[in-house]
Amino acid sequence: MRALVGKLARKLAPGTMESLAYVREVRQRAALLDPADVAQLHAELIAVRERVERLEETVARLEDLELSVNEHRRDVLRVAELTDLVLTRLRAVEGASGTVDRATNKH
Repeated sequence: MRALVGKLARKLAPGTMESLAYVREVRQRAALLDPADVAQLHAELIAVRERVERLEETVARLEDLELSVNEHRRDVLRVAELTDLVLTRLRAVEGASGTVDRATNKH
């Protein structure tokens, strides 16, 4: 059992020592920070998060708007196609009935 614990400790030791050194370094850096600076950075972080949320909302609205515009374009194209069909039929009916063509004033 002792050998197993010793083997485990040797495997964990390098990583543990690195972690402890990192913790010591972080604590030293934290000691150098001014609490006012930390508070200011925290406030700036909150402001940035709020801006990101607003930007995400704007992007979502723009995506919805893009879908609406594309749907409107399809509707306009359908109306134009139907208008062309109606005008073609009217011209065909006018031509067959011998009525006056208003564009050329001919019978």
